[in-house]
Amino acid sequence: MFTAELSKEHSRGLMILCATTFMALTTELAPVALILDIAKTFHMEVGHVGLAMGAYAIIVAVCAVPLTRLSSIFDRKRMMVFAALAYMVCNLIGAVAPNFWILCAGRMIGGVAHCITMSMAPAYGARMVSAKYKGRAITLVFSGASIGSVVGMPATAALGGWIGWRLTLVITALIGLIGMFLLLRYLPRISAADEENQRKAQAPIKGAVRTFFWAISVTTVMFTARNLLYTFMAPILVEHGLAEAWIGLVLLIISFASLLGVWYSGKVVDKSPRRGAFAGAIAMIIGMLPVCFAHSSILLVTIGAIVWGAGFSSMVPIAMSGAMSTRIASSDVTSAAINSCCNVGIFLGATVGGQLIAYLSIAHLAVVSIVLVLVGMAIIRNDKQAFPNIPAHMREN
Repeated sequence: MFTAELSKEHSRGLMILCATTFMALTTELAPVALILDIAKTFHMEVGHVGLAMGAYAIIVAVCAVPLTRLSSIFDRKRMMVFAALAYMVCNLIGAVAPNFWILCAGRMIGGVAHCITMSMAPAYGARMVSAKYKGRAITLVFSGASIGSVVGMPATAALGGWIGWRLTLVITALIGLIGMFLLLRYLPRISAADEENQRKAQAPIKGAVRTFFWAISVTTVMFTARNLLYTFMAPILVEHGLAEAWIGLVLLIISFASLLGVWYSGKVVDKSPRRGAFAGAIAMIIGMLPVCFAHSSILLVTIGAIVWGAGFSSMVPIAMSGAMSTRIASSDVTSAAINSCCNVGIFLGATVGGQLIAYLSIAHLAVVSIVLVLVGMAIIRNDKQAFPNIPAHMREN
């Protein structure tokens, strides 16, 4: 593993950042896992609870870049510690909330923490390694988020059924406290001023603005395509013949597939990002095809979901690495822009997908997703600087 070539301090720092993104996704998805119990407690419709929770994504989409630019005047390590503290406060407020709106206020604090964590953590990790390992460092940091979505959400759901949703949020708050301690004690300090001076010393690449735009556009398009289906995987599986009792297990299996995509991304992001991006997009299309046909077997739909889930999860580190290579902005601001685009895609996928299912069908949902992936592939093909065959650091050696 490439971390063997790093100092013990930086290798440990990358692992802590990976754990931090795990904490971030676990906190983000906890109310989703506990949504039925929350709705019962506050005597609300599940749909209304879900819509209010979806505001989390909007907060991140709107605030990620401004908050990151504002926080750049502060010490980065302190900002990461502050974000862990905010996650803890978010979950504690939720645990004791007397009504749903207080819970939502706590979620807004979590949204601010998410802006800081998911914008700063990848850039922080990339700063610890040499140019030839930046993509893999970003992938490693993001793998915590993938593990959070695979393990964190079902674990939270299981805990909620065992000890109740309020105590479950107390436990997630304790995770935030542990994360705050680890960041404070073991995360190496990196100067934002030093990185900014280094960035200014390196001129942006030719066509940097266009390349940056295409890299973040691919992120938005692919996230929208993915969430059109992923948000509604439960009804998709039921329509194709899966018994409701098996939905949780099948979703867990599908989620684990995302780790395969993260692993593949780590292999290609610093060697052949263009090939990796096309491979991920093709896997998404192949995997989505069974959903286009109403009579596809549940086995075929499940295998397809595993394939497109793995294909999708390889895309974000590649797009972020391409955006950072432009040197048009600091690593933090670049990460924040990608973070915003991810959450725009999450919101669009959920809202547009809901309308498509209501007025058309699940098959139409899959067709639209495939069309969006094809649009993403056209963007990848259009810009060889954001998605090169050979990265710049390899051409320079």
